[in-house]
Amino acid sequence: MITPKEAKTISIVDFMRTRGFEPARIHGQQIFYFSPFREEKIPSFNVRQGGGNDGDDVWHDFGEGGISGGDIIELVKALDNTDFRGALEILGRHIRGGGAVTVENIAPKTAYTLFPQSKSNTIALKAVRPLNHFVLLKYLQEDRCISPAVAKLYLKLIWYDNDGRKGLFAFGWRNQSGDYELRSAGKQPFKAVTGRKDITLFLSSYPSVTRCFVFEGILDFLSILEIKGVTEIDGDVVILNSTSLKNRLLDFLSQRSYETVFTFFDNDKAGRAALEDVKKKTAHLDIRQQTFYEGFTDVNEYLQSKHKK
Repeated sequence: MITPKEAKTISIVDFMRTRGFEPARIHGQQIFYFSPFREEKIPSFNVRQGGGNDGDDVWHDFGEGGISGGDIIELVKALDNTDFRGALEILGRHIRGGGAVTVENIAPKTAYTLFPQSKSNTIALKAVRPLNHFVLLKYLQEDRCISPAVAKLYLKLIWYDNDGRKGLFAFGWRNQSGDYELRSAGKQPFKAVTGRKDITLFLSSYPSVTRCFVFEGILDFLSILEIKGVTEIDGDVVILNSTSLKNRLLDFLSQRSYETVFTFFDNDKAGRAALEDVKKKTAHLDIRQQTFYEGFTDVNEYLQSKHKK
């Protein structure tokens, strides 16, 4: 563990960057950010480089109800909801190149998997935390029309390293192999998986479930929740995560006794091909492809169009 003096040599600006926060405005040594503690339209989080008594960086949160401020140790305590010792451990890992690793334990891998497979990936999972990252929540709400309330129920904040790059972050969700499907914010979102590719299941807690809902991607599922104004669907949910995994969907359906399967495949070549294959190989099931989003690539694009009106 590093000493407090060593911790205070860390640049708050550099540390904020590893957490995905970039300056909104710079005025000399005064750097302003949108607060990492809440959503806001005017940047109220201020960093003064070298403004401390010993020449260390200090910060102050000027927003309404804001946390007062302090040195980088106080910042990590507030960001990660940890104590003094925990903050020093996090900052120690930052100095050693661990970037964004936090004190929260990495979620354990599930022992249950429908589909055995090999594992080969350059993605190194570092931490799984509740989805409280302003950049990701802003992207989901403004670009994808998924509210924070819904996103936080099904998505996690994932910190990872990739091919020598450290302190990367994305939102993710767990698949049936116990690994995490990843998506980042941006015009061209990065897509990856922390290990093995697999489908994701959200199984209903109600007995004698007779309906199954099949989605290509999780954002389509979350879009349906937004459209209906609910936080869960009355039935089991399968997220394919890729149409290439349709055979795993077929294996899963063969193990269940559903009366109706509602599908939400994309309106593209791959989606149409996957739908036809599923219909052909599940003739005993009532497969109902939804059509309300015709004219759009997928359900999320349809949801976005409704918000733009």
